[in-house]
Amino acid sequence: MEETSLIQKAESIERRDLNRITEGEIIFESWRRVAEERPFVQVHPDIETDNLVGYIREKWKLETPSLIVSVTGGAVDFAMNRKDREKLRSAVRRVASTEGGCWFITGGSNVGIMKIVGEAVGKARSSLRGTSGENKGKESKESKETSKDNIHAIGIATWGAIKPEREPETGRNLYSARKLDSNHTHFILCDDSSKDEFGHEQELRGRFEKAIVDGDKVPIVCVLMDGGSGSIDTVRNALINGTPSVIIDGSGRAADVMSWAIKNMTSLSRGKLEEELKDRLRRIHIPEKNIEEDAERVLECLEHRQRMCVYEIDEDWGQVELDDAILKTFREVGEFDLKKLIELSVEWDRPEITKKILKDNWKSGVLEEKCMKEAIEKSVEKCLIANKTRFIKLFLDYLDLRPYLTRDRLENVYCATREDMTVFFLLEDNITKRQVKRKYTLDIIHSELDQLGIHYTPDYDSDENTNFKCPERELFVYSLLFARTECADIFWIDVTSKIAASLFAAQVCRAIIRSPSTRLDNSLLSTARNAISSYREKADAILNQCYQCDYQKTKFLLGVRSWGNKNCYDLAIVSDSKNFFATTGCQKIITERWYGRIDGAMPFWRVFACAMFPLLVLGLRFRKSSIDEVAQVEQELKQDRPSKRNAFDSNLNAGRTADDEAGEDINKYRFFYEAPVVKFILNFIAHLVFITVFTYMNIKGLSIDSPRIEEYVVIFWAFTLLLEELRQFMSSQADWSHLGLMGRAKFFLVSYWNLLDAAAIALLIPGVIMRFISSGLVRWAHVLYVLALIIYCIRITSYMSMYEKLGPKVVMISKMLKDLLYFMSIFLVYVLAYGIAVHSLVYSNANDSALSFFWGIFIRPFYETFG
Repeated sequence: MEETSLIQKAESIERRDLNRITEGEIIFESWRRVAEERPFVQVHPDIETDNLVGYIREKWKLETPSLIVSVTGGAVDFAMNRKDREKLRSAVRRVASTEGGCWFITGGSNVGIMKIVGEAVGKARSSLRGTSGENKGKESKESKETSKDNIHAIGIATWGAIKPEREPETGRNLYSARKLDSNHTHFILCDDSSKDEFGHEQELRGRFEKAIVDGDKVPIVCVLMDGGSGSIDTVRNALINGTPSVIIDGSGRAADVMSWAIKNMTSLSRGKLEEELKDRLRRIHIPEKNIEEDAERVLECLEHRQRMCVYEIDEDWGQVELDDAILKTFREVGEFDLKKLIELSVEWDRPEITKKILKDNWKSGVLEEKCMKEAIEKSVEKCLIANKTRFIKLFLDYLDLRPYLTRDRLENVYCATREDMTVFFLLEDNITKRQVKRKYTLDIIHSELDQLGIHYTPDYDSDENTNFKCPERELFVYSLLFARTECADIFWIDVTSKIAASLFAAQVCRAIIRSPSTRLDNSLLSTARNAISSYREKADAILNQCYQCDYQKTKFLLGVRSWGNKNCYDLAIVSDSKNFFATTGCQKIITERWYGRIDGAMPFWRVFACAMFPLLVLGLRFRKSSIDEVAQVEQELKQDRPSKRNAFDSNLNAGRTADDEAGEDINKYRFFYEAPVVKFILNFIAHLVFITVFTYMNIKGLSIDSPRIEEYVVIFWAFTLLLEELRQFMSSQADWSHLGLMGRAKFFLVSYWNLLDAAAIALLIPGVIMRFISSGLVRWAHVLYVLALIIYCIRITSYMSMYEKLGPKVVMISKMLKDLLYFMSIFLVYVLAYGIAVHSLVYSNANDSALSFFWGIFIRPFYETFG
């Protein structure tokens, strides 16, 4: 069914009064939807446009837009397939979604380019209306609402093109508006007494556009696609009024003729150009009576060549980008506000335009002006929130982030991103509901990250804590927390300590994967996993390159404490970067620190023998001190980073003595017992002695009357182990030192070995208490002792894991045990089914106790299965 529409006149117009305005509503009806009303005004063609603008502003409640696009072109269905038509609609929608709103001024008809524009505007309004309440856009909620309410398509048509009809029932005069497009939001109808014609409203349209621009200083551009005589006149009026115009070359008819004239105006004489114009106008089926006039109009347009821009597209409309054409026109005409041009290029995602603007103006000092700096800073903030990486990379070349990125601005970026996205899983898992309702502050964010084991403190530039020493570092962390890996890569380039930064990034992405909220988001999991692999590879590659260039500097840099007061070794551990430790450089440094001043070429068995028989130490070889090399490296790095002297740990500084002292016997013993490998061996021997005494005590049994000497030794030894565990738990150097007791306990017990030590002590303490309370509890105390002994025996595997031959086997067996648990759970189902069946058939009438029943159901079938 064809769409119909009715017009209800509010009052008759007095044509003698030029400023008389008649208002009413157009009711569009269709079988596909309910009737929609569109307001209109009926005016005289010579009306004072200032009065008209003021009237519609007051009656229609229209706010000043950020941009006005006057579209003119084919008033017939020009050749364009469905795919190309959708491309054009998408381009119009991008322009329509401009922050602050956009007005499209067209001829208002329901055919040709005007219908396409109307449909695109209608979809843009519907799209913003659907997303503004859900906060899914790229800007804030307020800007979305403003854009939605201020996107309008205003059709300016001739009143005479609307045919009068008589309503059969009442005899009332109604007016049919089948030629108008129902997607336009408002209509201005020019009553010039013409009958069923378009085109007489062109002059009014030009004056109306000029009145809006002059009054509100709104940027405006005229776009010509296809078109005929009326479109040529519209462009001429726009140019006369100072409106820059875009001619879409390749769209057909009038647009192609005008673009040809622009390209050839300098190579042909005026007479030759005019003759060729007339011939081309005939080819596009311009009526013969209009040929002369239209040719003169085109020549008149050429007098304003500086305000015209030709935008070429291919034959299938594959390159049509209306937003790109408008931006290029504004830039080439040179009369447009650079501040607004940058904002539009960012909003329409046109980095090439932004780059040209910045490149052409940065030397002249224009970018240093206050208004331009504010525009650039505002655009940078939008790009950070919307994750426009191409713009972020571009702005970093022209913007100094140190004065720009303040604490308040960074917090605003966090909050704005939090409102528009749902990726902030890490904080949402831990921040309470009370805190979620409040504004995110850096203190809240970092304190909650601490609870996740991600320790990071901003590096402020002053005591006021308003600016940052390295703003790229803060934005790098921000990008990681929102899993924006491409953006994080941009800031990673400018951060210091790239090895530590890469390992820190791997730690953050690992925390994202382990977060319960991300387990159902496969896309985010995939992004985080790829980021972990990428940053680990970066850390390994940089370490290998540094190791090949300068070993001493590499050793120094790996010990620098920067990210979360951790050095690279600590970060590699928490990020589970095993390949980092497997690199040649890291292995050499770790081996050197492991052996201390002992020559690393000495075999392990020889060092072990020296620990057992101290006199053999005199025969060991020791490395000479590298104090001079270390001092040189420290002096070189001190010039830029004086705070990094703490990079040297006790092992690195252990040998700061004169070279000739290494040959003295007393220093040999000091160097030997300061080596970590020797401390490890002695700790292992002590553990074996403890287990031996503990085993002897348990095998011999406990005395009921009073403890024997070996039991006192075990109790005292266990007490020293308890003190050591408490020291580790309360250590200020530990990762959990800044947390409370519950937080410390959570991270302390993550380690499997700490968990075993805690379990053994938890068994020994009640065992000792029962041992001295009553002689009747001695047997139960003995049971607890034996269980603790089992745990301490298992603890021996921790020492085995440090040996290069046994360590991989220990890891392999531990993983196999985990898999075995899954196997046993499946096997238990079959054992249980068999046990129930056998017990029911054989012992159905037996009056068994609960223990016998349990034995018959679970234990007996297990033994029968394995013989």
